[in-house]
Amino acid sequence: MQRKVALLFGGESPEHEISILSASKVGAALDQLIGTQTIPIYVTKTGMWHWSRPSGDIPSEELIQAVTNDEAFARNYSPSGISFAQALLHLSVDEFATVLIIMHGANGEDGRLQGAFELAGICYTGSGSAASALAMDKSRCQAYLEARGLPIPKFMPLPRGAYSDADAVGIVANEIGLPCVVKPSGCGSSVGVTIVRDREQLDAALKMAFEYGELVQVEEFIQGREFTCGVLDSGKTTALPVTEIIVPKATFFDYKAKYTPGVTREVTPAEIDAALARRIQELAVEAHRAVGCEGFSRVDFMADADGPKILEINTIPGMTQTSLLPQAAVVAGIQMPELMNIIIEHSIRRAGGVEVSA
Repeated sequence: MQRKVALLFGGESPEHEISILSASKVGAALDQLIGTQTIPIYVTKTGMWHWSRPSGDIPSEELIQAVTNDEAFARNYSPSGISFAQALLHLSVDEFATVLIIMHGANGEDGRLQGAFELAGICYTGSGSAASALAMDKSRCQAYLEARGLPIPKFMPLPRGAYSDADAVGIVANEIGLPCVVKPSGCGSSVGVTIVRDREQLDAALKMAFEYGELVQVEEFIQGREFTCGVLDSGKTTALPVTEIIVPKATFFDYKAKYTPGVTREVTPAEIDAALARRIQELAVEAHRAVGCEGFSRVDFMADADGPKILEINTIPGMTQTSLLPQAAVVAGIQMPELMNIIIEHSIRRAGGVEVSA
């Protein structure tokens, strides 16, 4: 008997296009899973939901590049979109084995969608509503990890309106120091992130970060090496091989670097001593468990002479051709179709009340 899987992508966040790119790779992988029928569901930037026919219209990168607006893209699916409330009803009555959520950022990765699915009794992949909300809020997540004794960079949350522009610049420069990193507290994919090296840059960086939300995270800049480590729940919680992210000296691992092939070099497994690799993997699993992540996650790090520090936890990391978790999975011997199957099976076991990780 075929299992029917809804592939949910798009969404209202600034990471909309990345979600489509991720879905193109995930959809191709699902097509290789025997006994799986994929129903792509596209959510526009205005929040309208469009159904596709079974195993049809899996988003392609060529189609994405040709489309100038999401309403035109949506016409490749159902001719008229439906609201979230209507979509929730459809998902509740359709016989989906699970909803595979490949939506990044606000309204997809931040716990709101997960909470609605939980109330409606809809099976879905990935972390639950509480863990998703916590991981998405960088400032609160860092405070939580710090309270649990996990190593993090020095940071300060900066709410909009808490200080005048001039005061904010002075407070950040004094408490965190320069250089520092300014980022929206509730975005992923390095959207709105700036490395600030002087006071003149700081004011502009804060203003840009506030374009994405009411809370900004300011962190110390760590001069060191950048790593990431994926975590999978596949019977037990395990860390994937560590990846080192090597970027040109003139840039950093920003939105463009993450999703443009060839801009960065990723080395998996990282060419580091075994003790450091084990420490990063241990911290990734500890952070995954501490926040309450489920299914899969990716934990990002910076490491200097004092050791690795946790930058953030991604509960729905990218699945594009340049994305890091799928690359690490391949090194671990897990091809993309198997990776998707692990994630799907975890969600189904969880919905059935089966113990899914240890």
